[in-house]
Amino acid sequence: MGKKSKIKALQKKNANDDSDVEDDGGTVAESMEDGMSTPVRTKAGVPSRLIISEAVEKLSEKRFTTRESGLEQLIKHFQTSYDSTEDLSIDSYQETILTQLLRSIRRPPSLKEGKLCTHLLCLLGLYLGADEVEFFTNVEKPLRQLIDGTRPELVEMRGNALSCLSFLAFICGGVDAGYRTWEYCARILRHEDPTVPIDVENSNDDSSSDTSDSDSSIGEKPAKDRLAQQYALQSAAATSWVLLSTLRTPEEVL
Repeated sequence: MGKKSKIKALQKKNANDDSDVEDDGGTVAESMEDGMSTPVRTKAGVPSRLIISEAVEKLSEKRFTTRESGLEQLIKHFQTSYDSTEDLSIDSYQETILTQLLRSIRRPPSLKEGKLCTHLLCLLGLYLGADEVEFFTNVEKPLRQLIDGTRPELVEMRGNALSCLSFLAFICGGVDAGYRTWEYCARILRHEDPTVPIDVENSNDDSSSDTSDSDSSIGEKPAKDRLAQQYALQSAAATSWVLLSTLRTPEEVL
């Protein structure tokens, strides 16, 4: 092999090696430039339409691992940088995604799937933006039911659901929703029963339908576990209360 042929072969090998380590889009790569390890959001390498279409199809599958994979793909989609805002758009899939999310949130099949749903709901709220009152109204009740629920295997999700609810109230809900959720968090911090309606408007809310056996359901867990779960909910309530306090006047906060 001549010298030129060897050089071309070496260049081709280097190019192939570089392509093998490229990120596939949507992950956070590590940049080692100047010796610094800095998270860098990468650009998508696959057309977004294909990613969304495939992910949405997975959401309706019976196999839970397939649904979880679809949720992870959609989360990755929203966390990916695109050259155009059109690439981020989910307009033709938005209603389907929300329907499937609400179905899972109302009765999460597993802890992992429930947490993925709350994560995706937060990203969806950011995507939609401010004053999406109808969107918030649709998700508020199922999230409240999850927070107030007593299924032993999902008690650990209450903090995630409360954080999601408060975040969406802050981003999308408007003044009334922000105040309502703020007071809801305050009642949790005061160790009051948040399932009791706080005003006449919410008196017909059936979010407390599955809370009658609260003590017996949670009582099956060791006291240490119950205490840890309570602290997790209290922590989420405190963080959420502070966030929503930024929407109130100093007098109201005091």
